[in-house]
Amino acid sequence: MSRATCLLMLTLGLCPGAARGGEKPTKAVVKVKEAKVMMGRTVVAVVARDTWLDVVKRKGEWLAVTLTRDGKKLEGWVRADHVILLADHPAALGKKPSGEWKKQLPAFSAALADVIKSAKIPTRRDLLGGRRPTFPFTNETGQPVWIVDQSPPKGTLQAELSRVFTGAAVRWRGEVEKVEKATDQEPLKVIVKLPQPERLRKNTTFPSALTLTVPAGLAKNIPNLKPGRTVLFKCRLTKGEGGGILEPVWALYGVGPNAGKVKVGLTLPPVEDILVPR
Repeated sequence: MSRATCLLMLTLGLCPGAARGGEKPTKAVVKVKEAKVMMGRTVVAVVARDTWLDVVKRKGEWLAVTLTRDGKKLEGWVRADHVILLADHPAALGKKPSGEWKKQLPAFSAALADVIKSAKIPTRRDLLGGRRPTFPFTNETGQPVWIVDQSPPKGTLQAELSRVFTGAAVRWRGEVEKVEKATDQEPLKVIVKLPQPERLRKNTTFPSALTLTVPAGLAKNIPNLKPGRTVLFKCRLTKGEGGGILEPVWALYGVGPNAGKVKVGLTLPPVEDILVPR
């Protein structure tokens, strides 16, 4: 963008890089198949669904954004209804993120990352001192390497994950990464990519995908499903029949060789509905 163009747009209050007005930048993620980043009538870039953008300011129905492509910083304007503003999804302790995460996987990833960053991590003494019920996962020698906190105190990571996410009904859209064919003993498994947040707490592992269990009665809705296709699915974040050790959104705390590490993941019950959009 030329200096003259920027000066003209600054006069109109439309130059992203120069008219921040003290506003704190936030993040947004594209929720439509393709969104255009505009500068006047010029298309600066076309960005695909799940692309992360830095938001500088808002003016009416448009957001001033920046992004990096091929090492070059680009600036322009994108329609506000084409993105999810991640600042709308705070998950500070004592608060719940807005319900957008129940409809959009990128918003769920952002809300999950917020909980991870804001919650407390139990100490080794808390986990191994016999103060409350825990369950250890061991290695081949019987040494505990990961701990499940089964009675987590308020404010700790597992307590916050359960408070925010457990029990919610979600309707998500995602890109298929892998399909594991059903057998007589096992239902169809569909691996769906999970959008990744940009920053996480140090030494924390974030899930890269979700595993969907598709009952035989619903598998007919997705014949010949292949990687790269998009699926729409519905489920509820519960433990499912029989319960289990892990919450639907869970945290494992590292001990022994994994000391200081945290692993976060999802264990979903069978989907209630699934289809491939046209």
